[in-house]
Amino acid sequence: MKREWLIKILNDKQLTHQEAAEQSGIERPYFTQIVNGVRRPSPDKAQKIAKALSFDCYFFFDNKSNDTKH
Repeated sequence: MKREWLIKILNDKQLTHQEAAEQSGIERPYFTQIVNGVRRPSPDKAQKIAKALSFDCYFFFDNKSNDTKH
């Protein structure tokens, strides 16, 4: 299941997957898999993404976080 809340953050910040991945220090294909819900990031990667995009990394691990709140 796609992470709609993460897609909303990217849209609000007008960032592509490539730009967000670069800011997070991870590879774009891995970032896209995270956005699409194919992979769950490690705690370290979740923190890097959250810091780069200014949100709480716990959204990745909250089962109710697929809404659009952030």
